[in-house]
Amino acid sequence: AVEKCARSPDHFAPCTPFERPTISVGCTTLPEWPDENGAAMARGRSLMHTLAMDSTRFTSGDLCGLLLELFQEAELPEEVPIGCVKRMILAVREHMYENPYHNFSHVFDVAQTTFVLAETTGLMERLDTWERFALLAAAVCHDLEHPGVDKGFVESAALGDAFLDKLLEKHHTLRAFEIMADSEIGVLQGISTVRYHAFRQAVSGCILATCPADHSEFVAKLEGLKGGEGGVAAKQLEMELLIKAADISNVLKPFPVAARWALRVTDEFFLQGDVERKHGM
Repeated sequence: AVEKCARSPDHFAPCTPFERPTISVGCTTLPEWPDENGAAMARGRSLMHTLAMDSTRFTSGDLCGLLLELFQEAELPEEVPIGCVKRMILAVREHMYENPYHNFSHVFDVAQTTFVLAETTGLMERLDTWERFALLAAAVCHDLEHPGVDKGFVESAALGDAFLDKLLEKHHTLRAFEIMADSEIGVLQGISTVRYHAFRQAVSGCILATCPADHSEFVAKLEGLKGGEGGVAAKQLEMELLIKAADISNVLKPFPVAARWALRVTDEFFLQGDVERKHGM
């Protein structure tokens, strides 16, 4: 049975985009790494390589641990210490609002689905460690500080510079690199300028690819990829296509999982409608 989560416009009122609190980037305010729940981690590991994973059935602490294992399975670059990845995961969790759909459970869902699709298609084997890290980092950061409303709402509400020219995906990208470049989080410390620019280009491209308005453009690019165009550009396009697919992959999941996500996204749209009505939009 699929149950509807208990939530209401009043419950989510403090999270409306008109009242979002400012969240600092530094890790000094981050909580401790969560204790491991052995039973939950075992259940998660058994589903890690499948599309049957349901992240809504795990606590945020469990999801932190499972995300870390995703990065470890993909093999981290030797320049990136495991402690830095832990702090990045915690920072992302702290930067996600409690929306019905665009929340930390969605972050994990997209990252884990991206991982499975990359394995299934063979892309993971064709990527080097930095490209793998870029793909998963982009998946984890692709909706940072999502306000729980769509692009049309952001534009009509004129929320201004907080969303960088009203483009949500650019805001997610900007905040991702503010976190990763933070000296106390340390993910990008000590890497060369050339490596940094290649990594930034890969991550930015993947996050920006999740914009729904670019769907037709990516269909056209896919035709070129099927035509045998190779090289670095082709790998980057494959990465962008995978994360784009993972972002809207709920319909690929077993029906009970897909139905729960459908209820959540419907709730989020209805809550947006409530806010629009409240503000006469």
